[in-house]
Amino acid sequence: MEQIVTAAVAVVAGVSGILALLWLINWCVTRLPTKMQGRATVAMFVGPAFLFISLGYFVPTILTFIASFTKPRTGEFVGLDNYVRAISNPDVQTALTNSIVFWFGIGSTSTICLAIALAALLDQLKPRWEAASKSIFFMPMAVSAVAAAAVFNLIFAFRPNPEPQIGIVNAIVNAVSGHPFSLLTTDAYRLNTLLLILVTIWLGTGFSMVMISTAIKNVPAETIEAARLEGVGGLRIFQHVVFPQIWPTVITVFTTVALLSFQSFDVVFAMTQGRDNTDVIGNRFYQLLFPLNDEGQASAVVVLMLFPALLIVWLNLRQQKKMYSA
Repeated sequence: MEQIVTAAVAVVAGVSGILALLWLINWCVTRLPTKMQGRATVAMFVGPAFLFISLGYFVPTILTFIASFTKPRTGEFVGLDNYVRAISNPDVQTALTNSIVFWFGIGSTSTICLAIALAALLDQLKPRWEAASKSIFFMPMAVSAVAAAAVFNLIFAFRPNPEPQIGIVNAIVNAVSGHPFSLLTTDAYRLNTLLLILVTIWLGTGFSMVMISTAIKNVPAETIEAARLEGVGGLRIFQHVVFPQIWPTVITVFTTVALLSFQSFDVVFAMTQGRDNTDVIGNRFYQLLFPLNDEGQASAVVVLMLFPALLIVWLNLRQQKKMYSA
């Protein structure tokens, strides 16, 4: 009860503080000369947000970049030593491979392909059923990654025979073959990594599907009708008429999903903590920084992850600029 009261007081105090700050800013702006109010409004409302973003993103990024070239605790400049140690570290190599090949390559591509297929199929339904179906597929977006990981931990759970299987997958395997096995510790054919990626696909497909479905709705009906009059079938219409027109949206959604794939720490940490060759860059950074207390190598790993992430952000912004200028 005490914790609930504390949380309620914190929420009320936080909201009240924000409202008071906004009122104060507005009061200050209205006291200025009319010619200055326009610029002052932008500066005073955007300024605090920019300050918080600077303190929360820019400053830590700069400090991390500096730490990647220094020795932990002493601050001694060591050049590229931290990067050499990071790149030659087998655990970091595994994390980089998993992040780029599996999470970025397989995970992002699978999410987009599934989203396109769902968007195209649901677009053929009647409006009432289409809305209901989209709501169902979008529901995972309301679930946090850690909560989803906890649910899938139960789905993939394993108990040695003759104990009863509480995980649905091993219950089926046990019923069919009588030999259940630990799914999340089996790295043959990278099964455990693919199962972790399956969780993120489940989480992200609904969002991607809704975005792509919106793009399909914006395709001019005249182009589709013209193709039908020419005797073109449904699949070829989507391939040659619809898909080229939604391609900019597909690229934008793909870059967004790809960027999120580099932030896959929560699912991995909650389900395997990077064991059995399931490590990713985010989790490796955490392990280096806290349990191993190697700030220099951890900073180098973050900087290595930063460059592909910035490239994806640049591609995303570039594609959005093209969409809005078209």
